Amino acid sequence: MFQKNKLSVALATGYLLVYCILLGFDALFPLAWMMLLLSPVMLFVLFYHIIKNAGFTGRELKEDEEFGYQDRQTSSLKTF
Repeated sequence: MFQKNKLSVALATGYLLVYCILLGFDALFPLAWMMLLLSPVMLFVLFYHIIKNAGFTGRELKEDEEFGYQDRQTSSLKTF
C-alpha cells in the first residue's frame, strides 16, 4: 500500500529536480517551460495516489461519539 505512495513521491521529487536542473541551461529552457506547464498534472497524480492509497489506522467511533482528536483526554481539559 505504501510502496505506491513512495513511488509517487519519488517520481514527483525527481520531476522537480529535473525541472530545477533544466532551468540552469539556457538551451533547454523550452523543455523546462513545458515541464512547468505539465507540473499541475504531476501534482494531481501525486495527490490522487496518496489519497487513494491512504489507510486509516485510528479506531472507529462509538455510537454516541463525535469526531475529535484521539490523543486528547476529556478528563484533562480545564474549563475557564
